[in-house]
This record gives sequence, structure tokens and C-alpha cells, in this order.
Amino acid sequence: MKKRTFTIALICVIGICLALTAAHFIWAVYAYRHCSIIYFIGKELW
Repeated sequence: MKKRTFTIALICVIGICLALTAAHFIWAVYAYRHCSIIYFIGKELW
């Protein structure tokens, strides 16, 4: 595999992983704000 192709593939994979991580983080914040059970557990733990 060419170095340029490998670099592009690596950047794409890292970008997808970062996008999924950001999406999960946003979902967790949304769930924390809109779910009383998660809010209660979070409040008790912290």
C-alpha cells in the first residue's frame, strides 16, 4: 500500500472514531439532562 493511501485511510478511521465518540458524548449529556433516573444516579455518585 502506498504511504499516501495508508495516511488517508488512517485519517478516515480516526475521523470516524472521533465522530462516534463525540456522538456518544452528546447522547450521554442529552440523556443525563432528560432522564431523571440517570440524573439522580449521577447526582448521588458526584
